[in-house]
Amino acid sequence: MYAHIKGNVEEIYADRVVIEAAGVGYELVCSKMTLKRLCEGKTAKLFVHFHLSQDSVALYGFFDAEERAMFRKLISVSRIGPKVALAVLSVLTPSDVALAVLTDNTAAFDGVAGMGKKTAARVILELKEKVDAAETAA
Repeated sequence: MYAHIKGNVEEIYADRVVIEAAGVGYELVCSKMTLKRLCEGKTAKLFVHFHLSQDSVALYGFFDAEERAMFRKLISVSRIGPKVALAVLSVLTPSDVALAVLTDNTAAFDGVAGMGKKTAARVILELKEKVDAAETAA
């Protein structure tokens, strides 16, 4: 639906940003790592994931395509939704997640809000076939 949005960063909040593009203000939910890289009043290009659920419709914004790709892999894991996936990407880079998956390192997810040992083990198990070594070099 949307690949990316490029425009002026109007407002930055704790978990989202408003980017004006062609006169429309788009509210995008973002990881803390993405938000740290944005500046109000500057132009930014964010890669977008459109998410539709029973309860809501949301746009998720990512600083680069690698972060968006890892977000999509994370939400493909059973019982992992966008909130937990963003929590992971607020603590770990996409390459850190890939490395944790490839090395069976559940401890890498210790600082992630809403993720215990069992959830971390499930993420590693379900992403094992979806992550490759090239992603750790990103």
